[in-house]
Amino acid sequence: KDGQQQWIPHFHYCNIIDTAATIDANLQDIRLHMRAHTPFMDGQFKIFIRDDAPTPPAISEHWILNKPQINYGDKSKRINRCIVTYREPEFDLEPNTVTWPPLGSEMEAQLLAEDDGETLEQSFTLNGCSNRYNAIDYAEALVRESRLQLACKLELMAPAIQ
Repeated sequence: KDGQQQWIPHFHYCNIIDTAATIDANLQDIRLHMRAHTPFMDGQFKIFIRDDAPTPPAISEHWILNKPQINYGDKSKRINRCIVTYREPEFDLEPNTVTWPPLGSEMEAQLLAEDDGETLEQSFTLNGCSNRYNAIDYAEALVRESRLQLACKLELMAPAIQ
């Protein structure tokens, strides 16, 4: 819901497709707004929007051959502040920006603490976004997704992969 408690589309693209641009360039612009990927399958581009993946089944400890190697990711690939520029309809579609997390918020303090006080900022422009709340949602999703870097490497017995 937006500030007036009106329902808004979760993914929204409000832009003019550039017919002089390549299909790939136009798909890249649309894909950016929808946090999606567009593989070329069966002679056509398909849009797949990211969704929660099902939890894989648990692996029995008896099938693990060695100690798991855990990697917490590279701090330089994380974001703790995202600035998104979008077109504001209230001001004749002039560019406007939003920042997530809000400056001075508890979330900003928590993320900065996790990153040893270093600001890891990235900026994005969404020409097809004309809603402040979609821009905020996009910025939050990018920050959160950038921080999902936990990986575990295991050597397993064959029954574990069936």
